[in-house]
Amino acid sequence: MDKLEGTVSRLIFRDPDGYSVLDLTVEGELLPSTVVGKLVDVQVGEKLMVRGVWVEHPRFGRQFKVREYEAATPTTDEGLVRYLSSGAVSGVGPAIAQRLVTRFGAELFDVAERSPALLTEVEGIGAKRAKQIAETLTEQRAIREVMVFLQGLGVGPAMATRIFTQLRDRTVEMINEDPYRLVREVDGIGFATADAIAQKLGVGHESASRRVAGLMHLASQAAGAGNTVVAREALIAQAAQFLGTDAEGLESALDDVIAEGEIVQRVLEDDADPAAPELSVVGPARLVRAEESVAQRLSVLLQRPPRSVSAGEVDAAMEIDLTSEQREAVRLAAEGPVAIITGGPGTGKTTVLRAVVRLLSTLGENIYLAAPTGRAAKRLSEATGEAASTVHRLLGFTGGHFEHNRHNPLEPGAVIVDEASMVDVPLMRSLLQAVDDDSTLVLVGDQDQLPSVGPGNVLADLIASEMIPVARLGSVFRQAAESRIVANAHRIRRGELPETSPSGATGGGDFHVVRASDPVRAQNLVLQVVRERIPQAYGLDGKRDVQVLSPMHRGECGTTALNALLQAQLNPAKDALKRVRDELRVGDKVMQIRNDYERDVFNGDVGFVSSIDTEQGTLVVDFDGAAVEYQADQLDQLALAYCVSIHKSQGSEYPAVVVPLLTQHYVLLQRNLLYTAVTRARRLVVLIGDERAVRMAVDRIDQARRQTLLRRELRRTTFVL
Repeated sequence: MDKLEGTVSRLIFRDPDGYSVLDLTVEGELLPSTVVGKLVDVQVGEKLMVRGVWVEHPRFGRQFKVREYEAATPTTDEGLVRYLSSGAVSGVGPAIAQRLVTRFGAELFDVAERSPALLTEVEGIGAKRAKQIAETLTEQRAIREVMVFLQGLGVGPAMATRIFTQLRDRTVEMINEDPYRLVREVDGIGFATADAIAQKLGVGHESASRRVAGLMHLASQAAGAGNTVVAREALIAQAAQFLGTDAEGLESALDDVIAEGEIVQRVLEDDADPAAPELSVVGPARLVRAEESVAQRLSVLLQRPPRSVSAGEVDAAMEIDLTSEQREAVRLAAEGPVAIITGGPGTGKTTVLRAVVRLLSTLGENIYLAAPTGRAAKRLSEATGEAASTVHRLLGFTGGHFEHNRHNPLEPGAVIVDEASMVDVPLMRSLLQAVDDDSTLVLVGDQDQLPSVGPGNVLADLIASEMIPVARLGSVFRQAAESRIVANAHRIRRGELPETSPSGATGGGDFHVVRASDPVRAQNLVLQVVRERIPQAYGLDGKRDVQVLSPMHRGECGTTALNALLQAQLNPAKDALKRVRDELRVGDKVMQIRNDYERDVFNGDVGFVSSIDTEQGTLVVDFDGAAVEYQADQLDQLALAYCVSIHKSQGSEYPAVVVPLLTQHYVLLQRNLLYTAVTRARRLVVLIGDERAVRMAVDRIDQARRQTLLRRELRRTTFVL
């Protein structure tokens, strides 16, 4: 690595996470060097030593990219004045800075820490300002000490920033006591980082804290993959290999974690063979208990006898003729107390939903319509003509809690949830806690789509339990059957390859497969199809009407690379807010990637940047007519959305979708992934990639099967009650 030493002469940019761009004046050099990287609280006037590499930025030229750094408080009077008046200390301008340095010189930091009252001896500084200055200077000294401590343990600036931001003055003490606590207490710190720190501190390879941390890490990984439990034996074996330690010690460590209550254990019998050995499974307590709560609440609801709904009442409430299959679905939902309506594209779920709402309204029910995401809720409202909301808004989420819960349930009525396959276990638990015992619950969804992003497999588990009445819509209507999109969705669901629209099809056809086995060629085809072919052939706007969906984030056809390229082609450079890895421009297509309940924007909502204030570092996003402002420290809630992951597209529909599918995506290729991507499109699907990858996706159905308890628990609880 190269090394630079000098004085910070200008702070050009700093984001809330500490990523900074600054000028460093190096003695003997005519021009300052531009330094970029995570430089926490480094200020103008400070002495700075950085290690890293020189890079050539395509727009800003030669820059020094920091890997390690060390900042020192200025020692000269001139340097101290520049530092104090640079904005580093609130309320201190050049005049007061000069007076402070004249009075205390290099001892200023010691005075601020030990005798802050002495600062009032300086003209213009009262008790309140003295306290503020002392706190700031003391904190900045503490930051430097912590950063030196962390970098001495091999922690880079970015990770050190994250640790200090969350632990503050507890950092050194906590890490020295048990570095593995970082995994649980600091977001984004994984086991590998904590383990490396522990080894530097001399923590033994066979220490109990290491075993516990390893087990918790693997259990958390399993939950991140959607599982609520894993087999105890499998977890022990995986941990032994992962940690390079013996299974016996891990058994004891796991028992300790179970005793503390963070992980719980359940013993299962084989449903098919009662004589088979029992299976012990373990999982995070919050998830296992959430599944048990879901099962218990559904069992209570199911004890209420269904209402009687005659065929005449169904007919009287209908505006259009329904098929016998649809009529049965409407009747089942209206009778309650709990029902599921499931079916693929073109089977009339929307028609049935409208009919259910109309019938339940005529029966005097309060109607609650909800969906997991804002976009899905908007589609539900458009489909039924009634107001719909997100599940979180329905339950009154505020301040980290739900207003409606088991102590304050919703008024009795009919709760209808669309896109139920997207609802994870914790959210279903919260919903059922808020549903009154005298209410009707109707879940609507397509069980062949991807399961929820969060843990569990709620809709599929409820159907598989056979404890809840299910209406399956299987008949594809003639008009829908003429759509190659609908036909291919059902082919994929059956394990058959999709067929491309014939040459010369009316309107150019609605389903095309473009072969490309080379990732770079596939990437170029995606760009060409979005930028030129679809707009020319179908009159659709490449930015607003076309959505690229990728299975992965990495690779030539992953979301990261395609977003950068599509942004460059569809929304060329203009005023922008720079971030660590990209920039946001006016006109950019962006996605909200975290739920923000206070501002009513949710994970998966897509909008367009309508304005940017480069001085304040803020921007405004237009979400379907709703303007939402983002402060500088909220920009990490947004991601470019020219290309999004297939998982993130759940609950959304687009006029056209373009899906790159290559064998390099093999880890994630599975039937429900491709099925979900195809069913996002209303007018056009273009698959670009390798036929082997398509075949792989169509054939694989077991790779992502989640391990959960809900199906068993619902059966057990319902039979007991």
